[in-house]
Amino acid sequence: MAKTRRFESDEYFTTWSKLYQELREYFPWIRADLIPAYQEKETFGDTDILYHVHRPWLDTSSNLSTSLTVEEIKKAFSPTQIVKNGSVISFDYQEIQVDLIYSSAKEYEYAMSYYSYNDLGNLVGKLARRFGMKHGHDGLWLPTRDGDYHVGDILLTLDICKTYEFLKLDYEAASIGFDNLEEIFKFVARSPYYD
Repeated sequence: MAKTRRFESDEYFTTWSKLYQELREYFPWIRADLIPAYQEKETFGDTDILYHVHRPWLDTSSNLSTSLTVEEIKKAFSPTQIVKNGSVISFDYQEIQVDLIYSSAKEYEYAMSYYSYNDLGNLVGKLARRFGMKHGHDGLWLPTRDGDYHVGDILLTLDICKTYEFLKLDYEAASIGFDNLEEIFKFVARSPYYD
């Protein structure tokens, strides 16, 4: 079993820097970004990293995965424990849990916004649900039904600015970031659709 612990802020960012350098060394064809948390967060129990893989030699019409594989992570980092759950690969690195979250190129910016600042994406999703919509890492969607039967979901936008504009939220303010959780809650509560 892997030994992990919470990291103080300074140690966390130092470890992220080392991990980022190793990711770039082992996988130069990926884009990887640390998902930001609020500024005053003092300790971290894991490192959330959004990534996209660009392998120009891979035939995208094949069934081969365009995300990193468990075998690639094992070879690069030799973790004590590694788990793949959907599009997330979790493993231990220098006593911290790393969550590598895969995103396609077209969804990357929307996903980064959705995952950033702790519960912000989830709270914005609650506003969207008031209109019968779904806000997630893969865009803003409108589920369609025929009576009780779920027909499917229609993608409304992959432009996070449009989602925020529709929900009467200030995207530019959100992109600057937040100092603490209270600021995040107050930001969402400014929407006239907040209840």
